Amino acid sequence: MTPAELIKFYLDENIPASVAAQLRLQQIDVVRCQELGMRTAGDVDHLALATAQGRVLVTFDQDFLRLNAEGRIHAGIAFITEPKNVGVIIKALGELYERRAPEQMRNRVWYVG
Repeated sequence: MTPAELIKFYLDENIPASVAAQLRLQQIDVVRCQELGMRTAGDVDHLALATAQGRVLVTFDQDFLRLNAEGRIHAGIAFITEPKNVGVIIKALGELYERRAPEQMRNRVWYVG
């Protein structure tokens, strides 16, 4: 696959930095909202930026499920069901990266963990 055919991730402020570090070791394109000066931004702004950059938003904040239910357009949401298990998060996101293309993620919520 070319880089344009690979999922990119946007981690919200609640996802541990260690998740980004481990994904980067696997050569996965990932940004943390803190790196973009978005730590205190609202949920709508996080989703909008992730969407503009073509990134799947990774979160365990249920407000993003509500935004999806409202019909907001997005590049995908990876909803973490076990937020305290960093190893499970890393493994699940790695599998999502390997098995899905960006177009399969658009406007969909994937439950991971």
